[in-house]
Amino acid sequence: MTIVPLYNNALLGIKDKVFENSLQPFKTITINILGFDWFQDRGRYHHVFHVREDETGRLLSDDLEIHFLELEKIKSIKRRPKDRLDAG
Repeated sequence: MTIVPLYNNALLGIKDKVFENSLQPFKTITINILGFDWFQDRGRYHHVFHVREDETGRLLSDDLEIHFLELEKIKSIKRRPKDRLDAG
C-alpha cells in the first residue's frame, strides 16, 4: 500500500436542497492539492475520481468525489495573462 503525502486535504460537505422537513444526503468533495507530479498524464493537472465496485464497476454514489490538483503541472502551463492584474 502506498501512502500519498498530501500538502492540503480538505473535506467539504455541500448541502443539497431540503424537501418536506428531511435533509437529502450531503455531497462530499475531497480536494487533494499536491506539490509534486503524481499522475503520468502530462496534459492535465486536475483529475476527478469516483468510488466504484471492483468487479462490476458500479458507481457507489454520486455524492462522493475525489479531486487531485498537481501544482507542478500548473506552473508549467504556458498562457497569456487576461489583464494587467493577472500579469502580476
